Amino acid sequence: MLLRKLTCIFILATIFLAGTQAFAVNKAAHRADFVSAGSEWAMERSDYSRSVFNEVPVSFGKRFGGQWMVRKYGPTGDFISMWGEGIQYGQSVMNDDSAAQYAAAAFLESNSSLLPRGILFEDLEPLANVYADDTRYVSFRQTIRGIPVLKASAYVIFKHGRLVMFGLRLLPVEKEINIAPRLDLADAERIAADKLLSRSGVKAVSRGG
Repeated sequence: MLLRKLTCIFILATIFLAGTQAFAVNKAAHRADFVSAGSEWAMERSDYSRSVFNEVPVSFGKRFGGQWMVRKYGPTGDFISMWGEGIQYGQSVMNDDSAAQYAAAAFLESNSSLLPRGILFEDLEPLANVYADDTRYVSFRQTIRGIPVLKASAYVIFKHGRLVMFGLRLLPVEKEINIAPRLDLADAERIAADKLLSRSGVKAVSRGG
């Protein structure tokens, strides 16, 4: 009797998993021109334990259509990753650096409403533009009045001529933030040299000699 019950449970589980797999294969994430979510997670290396899935912004969905997934995460909850069926751009974004750079910048500028508060598209400056494994990665780093923000960036990913993923790892900016340097160049060099010496035992020589 117990064996029959176990057999039934196994059969039901097999049917359920098979149905789930069949459903998953039809999802956008399993298209040939889609960059897998695993690629996104490998790129981010951020704390996903606090991440949540969100609805696709209405204006974005109406404009581009298709199936998209949205994940928000990060220390302030303002980081966002979106991936899905993609937006057709043509093969030029795969073959030409300038075309890819222009397309990525235009996409982010036209969707600037997704940027965290206090950030304008003009605050993003080109960081990298790489083609590898049939995939084009274009990224921008966040700046505050020209000062780069450590590890804060936006990226756009093209595959087979389609924009299939983008992400915003940007920190909101308060208007009253002070970017004036608190150290002069000499003090900064001295502190850096002392830190280097204490950690590695290597003596650093400043530009002054």
